[in-house]
Amino acid sequence: MKVYGLVGPSGSGKSHHAARIAAEVGADCIIDDGLLILHGRPLAGASAKFEFTKLGAARRAIFADDLHRKEVAEALQQLQPSTCLVLGTSEKMIRLICSRLGIPGEIEWIPIESVVSVQHLTEARDRRKRGMHAIPAVGARLSRGAGRRFIQELGERVLGAGIADLGRAKARIRRSPDSDPDLTVVFPLFHNGGVFIHPRAVEQGIRAVVQEGHPSFRVRRVVYVNREPLHLALHVVYRIGPDLPAKATRLLRALKTYLQEHLGFPYVRLDLVVEAVDSV
Repeated sequence: MKVYGLVGPSGSGKSHHAARIAAEVGADCIIDDGLLILHGRPLAGASAKFEFTKLGAARRAIFADDLHRKEVAEALQQLQPSTCLVLGTSEKMIRLICSRLGIPGEIEWIPIESVVSVQHLTEARDRRKRGMHAIPAVGARLSRGAGRRFIQELGERVLGAGIADLGRAKARIRRSPDSDPDLTVVFPLFHNGGVFIHPRAVEQGIRAVVQEGHPSFRVRRVVYVNREPLHLALHVVYRIGPDLPAKATRLLRALKTYLQEHLGFPYVRLDLVVEAVDSV
């Protein structure tokens, strides 16, 4: 197996650029933060970003847990990739990951600074501090007055994931003379970067999903437990009625579908917190 090691410090944009780099080197799969990723979706493992302590995250990222290591190693055996991109904060870390997962072969090193400009590294660190994350995007088609369709089409086209604010994202919008008169073509301002989506837009979308399809619940607040990968706690008021567990399950399933399939988040964890019961 051919192995590429993408090396760079935390917050330098390794995960954000991994899909592009994997495509450039022809990697069949990516190993990042405890996950085996295939075509932008987790195939096996668990994300270190869901751990509550730095020690737990570090152990998860290097596959220190035997059950975790075995799950990913067996998935690799079944997948039999010819090329793999492994992400890590140091060469030592990547070598340890390869050793524990039984990945053979020499490693060709790719320092993050060799594939990402200094400006982009600085911007990545700045966005991370502000809780913002970028998603690479291609042009999307927008029917005038149909913002929801734009969000859906963009989510279906993005590679990777991020927290998005389509209302605040700077984009150049122009009419194509040969296109349908009811359609506008949207070109993101940062062709080599992404559309930046604010956490507020995610909350607005969640509130819309709840309001339109789940009248038994009313959203009080959305709490970001973790931003990357996305972990939300949804605090709601429940309008009293039968079968709360079934209604809650349907709501969480609908929200997960919205976040993953429409906005492009590959990993989503949702907690539903019923703060009060409304008898009216």
